[in-house]
Amino acid sequence: MNIFKVLASGKKPMYEEQMSSILAWLLHPQMEHGLGYELLSRFVASISCDSDRSAKISDNLHNRLRGDAVSDFGMELEEYVTTAYIDILISIDSWKLAIENKIYPGSTMENQLNKEYVGLISKYENSSCVLIYLVPTDDFGELHRQVWCEYDSFDKSKLRSTDFLKLMTWQENNAGYPSIVQLLEGLLQDEAVGKTEPISEYTRHTIKALIVFIRGGFSGYDYERINIQNEVYPKIKGEEILNKMGGFVGIKSGIAGLIGTSTLVIQNRVYQYSESEVLARPSWVSVYDFKQIYLWKTRDVPPIIEWDRVRLKAMDLYTITSICSPTQSLFIGIKGGLPALNNMDKKTIKESTWQLIAADEPPNNQWISGEEFARTLELKGIT
Repeated sequence: MNIFKVLASGKKPMYEEQMSSILAWLLHPQMEHGLGYELLSRFVASISCDSDRSAKISDNLHNRLRGDAVSDFGMELEEYVTTAYIDILISIDSWKLAIENKIYPGSTMENQLNKEYVGLISKYENSSCVLIYLVPTDDFGELHRQVWCEYDSFDKSKLRSTDFLKLMTWQENNAGYPSIVQLLEGLLQDEAVGKTEPISEYTRHTIKALIVFIRGGFSGYDYERINIQNEVYPKIKGEEILNKMGGFVGIKSGIAGLIGTSTLVIQNRVYQYSESEVLARPSWVSVYDFKQIYLWKTRDVPPIIEWDRVRLKAMDLYTITSICSPTQSLFIGIKGGLPALNNMDKKTIKESTWQLIAADEPPNNQWISGEEFARTLELKGIT
């Protein structure tokens, strides 16, 4: 069981405030996890920048934490600093480490970092301040455009000589920035070979579950959400849905679940149906998309769908790209792009799932065309 995924499996997603609380709990040396200053020390060491000044600042803090000799330590959540709220504020002697936490790129706010820094140095004018922008990455370890724009728009000319700004990600990234996942994995690896003090089984399991949860994009279990708002939805056959002009069809795992189902099962199954738009969520697909997949599976009619980062198994992707590429411009996202796919063995490919999009051009060089994907699999004898 992964308690984090359980908590994120309700009608509402995991909130950033909750993730801030979880991270603060792990970083706080006096909590019951038993890590002491170990993780906090590693966190502080990871925020060293390329400049000599910031590296010396980080080393200074790290050395203080190593011996647990911190005369003045504190941690606050949602700290108000006149112009903004700081998600996590860590006080170490005369230092203030302010963490602005984002787990979804859509929550990025324009000019937020500048406002927070102004408020931070106004309230703690006699402290040295470090502003840490903690953000998510996409499936390929790249920064989202909104996140990068906000980070890049920070006015670094206003930084005092004692202060600096640092970017950190939750998941691993391709740009060399530190990440929470790497810190947690490094802690577990060092504990396993005796490079650090033993970690209790409960804390070790919690950290492992958190790593999986972070890598999964903070998503919960993919339950089939039924009877929401105390409503009971009628169940009807697929042939009846073909006569519907709108609405949504309840299917476990959404489009991916429908595509992965055999034709015989699709024809004989009964489906939950609703006209309510509030059910437009991963476990429900639009009637239009359902019709396209249903007709394809039962009558060999090629589907025309606005594929929008739908995650599918490799063989399903091969089938779709083979029949749809002549009429649609499709791309599959694979970390490392075409060279990575060429280097994979058959077993790895068959066990993998990747995202599919319909677009005029690929988002970046880690997306390969449907034709290239199908041709590569055929050359490898995977059809």
